[in-house]
Amino acid sequence: MKTIGIFIIILLLSSQLRGQENNQLESMIKVSLNSYVGKLKESSNSTYPYFSIDNYPPHFKFEDTIQGIPINYINLQNRSACEKELKKGVGVISLTRLQLEKTSLKITFAMYNAKIEGKNHLHMAVVESTTFVYIYSCEKESWILQETKYGGV
Repeated sequence: MKTIGIFIIILLLSSQLRGQENNQLESMIKVSLNSYVGKLKESSNSTYPYFSIDNYPPHFKFEDTIQGIPINYINLQNRSACEKELKKGVGVISLTRLQLEKTSLKITFAMYNAKIEGKNHLHMAVVESTTFVYIYSCEKESWILQETKYGGV
């Protein structure tokens, strides 16, 4: 049920912003993801080679690198292409939430340890997450980053 709600929000947001010359939603997601990956690089020696393509708005343009890191994209809904890696266990960065509340938009990314266990059961453990909160400025006619909330397990 939660997935359906997120999908509807993403669909509505993407259809609202699709006609704009400058897609503000895509820009906010990219700026937030870049900041998130930068924070992970500062706080960890580990590499996180996989980025989930699930939960992004339709027609989202993915980058080849983020913060100088070559990106390997993974589709956790159709994971046959990366099943070998998932059986070993990998770190996956995922867009987990887009939430619109009145004049604010929350974009949340999370770092997961993902591993296939048993007969094709995908086990995902959250390592940490970050939420970027944007507010809409009528004066500037754009979204402005208001705060960043870091969370861990």
